[in-house]
Amino acid sequence: MVGEQRPADRDRELQFTRLRIEELRRRSLELDERNQELGSHEQPGGSSLEHVRRAAERAEQAKANAAAAHERAAMAYLRSAAAHESAAECHERLAASEFGDVEEHWRRAREHRDMSADDRQAATRSSDSAAARNDHTGESAAPPAVDTPAVDTAPTGEV
Repeated sequence: MVGEQRPADRDRELQFTRLRIEELRRRSLELDERNQELGSHEQPGGSSLEHVRRAAERAEQAKANAAAAHERAAMAYLRSAAAHESAAECHERLAASEFGDVEEHWRRAREHRDMSADDRQAATRSSDSAAARNDHTGESAAPPAVDTPAVDTAPTGEV
């Protein structure tokens, strides 16, 4: 029986093929209907309720995505601010221990403090923007605070 199919196998394969053909016909009809819907530039009476509903869902999703992006940006700014604080502290310790160019360490510590302040302001702006986008949902968009101590930046020689 090499090369020959048994009747039961042949019937099963034929049944499967018929089912698959029917599925493909249904899908083809669905695609034709959708193609006609998309191809018709004029819709009598304006947008359908379904179109309006889908557009509203997409708009809400876009708002949520934008708010999430602003929250991630705020967190990145806060991490950057914390890194600048850490760098400033290192420079202050080096200056206080009179290692290397003391004045340069104090200058760089001030630069890092300034950059940290700028990053915190940017985080606030980004967070405020996210909060404004979330006002309609009632969700909190404020990022968690990064714990960084306030340090006097005056070059006193003591840290």
